Amino acid sequence: MNDTVQNRLLPLPYWRAALAEVSLLHPEVAPDSKPIALAENDGAWRVAQAAPDLASWIEAQFNASKLERGGRIPFVLIPARLALEASHGAKQDGAELHKGASVLCIPCLLDRQGGLSPDPERMPWIPRELLEPTLQRTSVGALASVDAFIGALPEQATGMGDTFHVAARLFEAVTGAGLPGLSAMAPAGSGQRLPDFVLDEHRLVSGWHGMPYEPPIVARHLLKLYDRIVAEGPPTPLLDTLRTIADRPARAPLPLQQTAPYDGQTVGHMHPLHHLSPSQRTAMVELQRLGEGQILAVNGPPGTGKTTLLQSVVAQLWVDAALAGGDCPLIVVASTNVKAVENVLDSFAKISAETGHRRWHPYGRGFGLFLASESRQTGHPVCTGKSHPFEEFETPEMLAAAERHYLDCAAMHFRRRGDGVGTVVHDLHAELKALAARLDTLVAARHTLFHALGQDVDDGAVASYRALLATLNEELTRCREQLAQLRARLDESEQAADAALRA
Repeated sequence: MNDTVQNRLLPLPYWRAALAEVSLLHPEVAPDSKPIALAENDGAWRVAQAAPDLASWIEAQFNASKLERGGRIPFVLIPARLALEASHGAKQDGAELHKGASVLCIPCLLDRQGGLSPDPERMPWIPRELLEPTLQRTSVGALASVDAFIGALPEQATGMGDTFHVAARLFEAVTGAGLPGLSAMAPAGSGQRLPDFVLDEHRLVSGWHGMPYEPPIVARHLLKLYDRIVAEGPPTPLLDTLRTIADRPARAPLPLQQTAPYDGQTVGHMHPLHHLSPSQRTAMVELQRLGEGQILAVNGPPGTGKTTLLQSVVAQLWVDAALAGGDCPLIVVASTNVKAVENVLDSFAKISAETGHRRWHPYGRGFGLFLASESRQTGHPVCTGKSHPFEEFETPEMLAAAERHYLDCAAMHFRRRGDGVGTVVHDLHAELKALAARLDTLVAARHTLFHALGQDVDDGAVASYRALLATLNEELTRCREQLAQLRARLDESEQAADAALRA
């Protein structure tokens, strides 16, 4: 387990850009694509020329896209391509190099008048396969250079001119050179002109191309979340832990002799037939020791009780909230493997049937929600942007029915009818606190006995008691032998005294 350490953090813009880059596709220029011309007027950029004519070209781009929003479509501009030099030379227009790799991708939005505007969710990128380390023969620079550039980027572009400037700076940071198409867009007095990019045994084909682009939607909402975090700056302790790049010292678990305060507070458990093992109890203690934003890592092969531990963690958080009189916490289970999430939902859905627990709410579809795509087939309750399984309860009639069901369950539990939901909640809270206090007393007594007996941590209670009993029996035998010897000596002394008196 790692402590949260206030060390150097990865910049949030880098974190956001890295997430955006890893989900990007790498579009390539089609063999029949014709170059386009870009123009700028008072800071506004647009496509000025295209084949066969501008209107037909724009219509073709919109017809090829399925993502038109507000009269604009996601678009990507390619200022140059790179290919291996042909063995017999290549034509100046690059017609023989249609399979060349796009060396720089500039995302933007295209409107129906040919206008270009920045893509608020993406920044320019260099295809990953062109960056070292790579298995490809061709590379233009190092991935580390891209990382350094993104980490130093203060903010996103606000205009298309800014986007072109960021693209030029990115290419310069990685290659130390420029691209003819981008260099021509540099404003007057912007600095010394960079040498054009060249690569041995390769040919750079300059010329602007553009194509509709379908950005991956996997990370779209996460990117918006990072944008809000960057803009608003809320406290993010868990994110700060994840983006800490300095080494973090590992903290050893507490020895059993020091766990009494935490064992007494471990009050949540899901299944009475599946008790926690010593290692699982250790994990529960460490869970209580976690600070805000800290992480507890638990691993083990299949069948070692990870799911049972997870159930106990959830139960602990639920009971803690109930004892504190707070709202039930929202717990997120995430995995790169969808099946792993379904397994957790399965384990919780079976709890009521296995333990005989009766929920005090008419909803009977388990304790969890499955946040998956609408196309995912599953038997679990699914929550999407369009529907959720609780809609039937969001009416005055169903609310009244749920309240009656709750009071009926309370009457069976307390063997009396409560005056209302508030009274039942108060009585339940008092009962929970009494049970927790009783458990804390029992655990404290157990630890007192542990210390008094000098119990061995590794052997366990029964073995420790037997070992202690054997030791005490040996000591008792020695005492009896010593007592017999003392009595024999006493008898001898008394006999000697009698003899002396008679003499």
